[in-house]
Amino acid sequence: MDDPYAVLGIPATATLAQAEAAFRERLREVHPDRHPDADDEMAEADAAATRALSDAIREVRYRLREVRTIERCGTCGTPAVVSGTACPVCGADPDDRPWWHDEPGQGVGALPPIDGMHRTEWLRSPTSPNVLAPVILAFVAIAAFALVFWVLTSMVARS
Repeated sequence: MDDPYAVLGIPATATLAQAEAAFRERLREVHPDRHPDADDEMAEADAAATRALSDAIREVRYRLREVRTIERCGTCGTPAVVSGTACPVCGADPDDRPWWHDEPGQGVGALPPIDGMHRTEWLRSPTSPNVLAPVILAFVAIAAFALVFWVLTSMVARS
């Protein structure tokens, strides 16, 4: 595959927004509607250019997504460790770390979403058992205290 940045006519340091703007601009140039009375060869060339542009923007999106997955090592804190690779300093393998060290929705221990939310969002939601359990426990404790208070006050009132 040709260099996607060269196909799009942008520098390799371009952002995703710049790449998509260049993609739309170049796509307008080669779009078949721009050449309605073109012969078969020109139509085929336009289609090939459109495919090349589509492949190029897909590759740029993929590369930029890879760049965003650079993080710190969970063991020694070395910056710029690419996700899924061993740390170059301490050799720690990110797949060996426990699931609670993973970012939400990623890693070996990632759990499927619950009710459309990632587990960390769900655990913080108002309907989560982790939120409801203390609330229910507090309600039961207050009710028990009120019952004991009522029983004691009625016993004192009778004496």
